[in-house]
Amino acid sequence: MRPTEIYENLQRDVIGQEETLRFVSVAIFKHLEGERYGNLMLIGNSGTGKTTVMRAMERLFHEHEEFSKYRVVIIMNANTFATDEGVVDTSRLYAVLEERARKILGDDADPEQIRLYMEHATVCLDEIDKVSGMVGGKPYVTGINIQQALLTQVEGERVAHAITFYKGTTPERKTVTIHTEKMLFICAGAFEALYDQVFQ
Repeated sequence: MRPTEIYENLQRDVIGQEETLRFVSVAIFKHLEGERYGNLMLIGNSGTGKTTVMRAMERLFHEHEEFSKYRVVIIMNANTFATDEGVVDTSRLYAVLEERARKILGDDADPEQIRLYMEHATVCLDEIDKVSGMVGGKPYVTGINIQQALLTQVEGERVAHAITFYKGTTPERKTVTIHTEKMLFICAGAFEALYDQVFQ
């Protein structure tokens, strides 16, 4: 599919976001071609269609068999990467990706199939604007750590992840390497103060 065809397909679900869909279509095209740096930042208040765009992408991948390895599409709140103790834990991302891949592939999937689907996922990091490095005018260490951890994933990293698979009814674990540069990351947030900052 060319970007124009992707754009026309997404328009079936998304109304009144033509400019956004042009950028998203090019990002999807780059993702399908295996190019890096197609990642996007979606800025808009609640109700502007960020989740609708993600669901349209998910439908696109599911309707076309040649896109099967791209069918893992997840939306995660960026703040969920911090534990109650304030420790940043990106393994939550891979647990969700693995769970989604297994749901698509079924319990008979082998570790290599699961890894392939995880590695070509589309990850939407929602509420990205709420991950602040400053709270009350003081540095917020947990927020800074989340930002740095997520930036590392988005820029491309090789992550060791233990995948659970089944031999008959017996669960086993195998550690594989996930290349995050093959993923498409879409960061989304309202950035409500952005207008005032630009205006000033």
